[in-house]
Amino acid sequence: MRGNHRLRFFCNLGEVHLNNLEPLNLAGQAKAFNAAGYATALYLWQGFGSPVHQRSRELDPIVGVSFTGLFDFFVELFGVQWLKWWEAGRPAKWVPELEEIESLEERLQDILDMTGGWSDGVVANVSENAALDFRYIEREFLDFWRVAAREGVEDVCEVMGYRMPNRVTALQPAGSKSLLTGATSGWHPPKSARYIRRITFAKNDPVALACLDMGYSVVPGQSDTDESGKLLDDPFDDRCTEWLIEIPVELPWASIPGADQIDPSKFSR
Repeated sequence: MRGNHRLRFFCNLGEVHLNNLEPLNLAGQAKAFNAAGYATALYLWQGFGSPVHQRSRELDPIVGVSFTGLFDFFVELFGVQWLKWWEAGRPAKWVPELEEIESLEERLQDILDMTGGWSDGVVANVSENAALDFRYIEREFLDFWRVAAREGVEDVCEVMGYRMPNRVTALQPAGSKSLLTGATSGWHPPKSARYIRRITFAKNDPVALACLDMGYSVVPGQSDTDESGKLLDDPFDDRCTEWLIEIPVELPWASIPGADQIDPSKFSR
């Protein structure tokens, strides 16, 4: 919620997990964003007891369909070439290494066949060292998803008689929800393709005990110290009040050939 002393604005948010979608299935992507727009717009029926809040809703209904897992989506689409492009700083003109040209040409042809022309704006002839601009493909996908989300919102507003929002997409913080499907948050690159996630629980919490039974590592919480202020090293110490469960995580694309040679933590953000 945001606003001043006279108006209060409410934004209904929805999020699509791109890491669960097939990069070459435009129909499936359209359904996902259409459904997200539809589901999010349904919340426009919400009435408010406060006249100020209700008036703000009537004046400016807001829907914000966003996504998470964008980086994973494009790694799935382009493989290690996408990672190398990021490693190079996302240049506007980028030429892949010779041994990668054939596979990249094939994937660009897949996109051309799927969309009827998107890749025309990316490369004229890769084998002749034409420079690529992956940002063109990014823009085309973003625009396609925006239109699909808007159509879902329009359907709801037409049937229910709601005022059509003047914007239906948004950039929103993507953190906790991304963890549900193992997505790289929002459209940011990850810090690493493999890492240890630590989750804090109260000591002997039932979920923590289940994790312990499953073989996950357990260490004392970062607030648990001895008399000299040194962190405890035994999770079963009577002075320990919290546990950190250590969960190893591997991103879906971590094992693709060549990915282990690239350090995402060094990517420009």
